[in-house]
Amino acid sequence: MPAAPSWQFANIRKVQAPYVPMPKTRERAPSLILCPKCGRELRLLGIESESTGRDLLTFECRTCKILDVRGVSAG
Repeated sequence: MPAAPSWQFANIRKVQAPYVPMPKTRERAPSLILCPKCGRELRLLGIESESTGRDLLTFECRTCKILDVRGVSAG
């Protein structure tokens, strides 16, 4: 087996990331889009291009099975 080049391990040092405690809350993060019928969170079902610079996002409610389609600027 060939020897590793001397430069390969020359600048490696062990760094430990600072400890960041997690918040002690059990609250859910706010939903972006809620079902207008039952109030549950909608899930993203698909993305399609409507025109140049614009996309259609289709969301579905898992409970009601309704679809919500929204147009957004593609960025």
